[in-house]
Amino acid sequence: MNIRFTENAEENLGDIYLYHCEFSKQYAETFNNAILEFVMENLSSHPNIGHIYNQQKNLYRLIFKRRYNIYYSIEDKNIYVLYILDGRLDLNIKLQKSDIELTSID
Repeated sequence: MNIRFTENAEENLGDIYLYHCEFSKQYAETFNNAILEFVMENLSSHPNIGHIYNQQKNLYRLIFKRRYNIYYSIEDKNIYVLYILDGRLDLNIKLQKSDIELTSID
């Protein structure tokens, strides 16, 4: 399976990086690389490893280090990473609702 990051997911990674840079640039780089490695290794070989988070939207959630939620959808032979969010954000709850509009996969 091909793994594709949406623009929104890339922005989320950038925000996570900037947050961690406040403490240590080296840690920020290591942390973001770990997220990317986790996604690539786990989703490419086990696309259904995450739990269905919003069935109507075919949205899966995979948790990284007990705090970061990785939301993705599967279409044909592609896995689209839509969001990578701190689990404490309100958006996590909104993503469960059937009327939520998801980020574009284009």
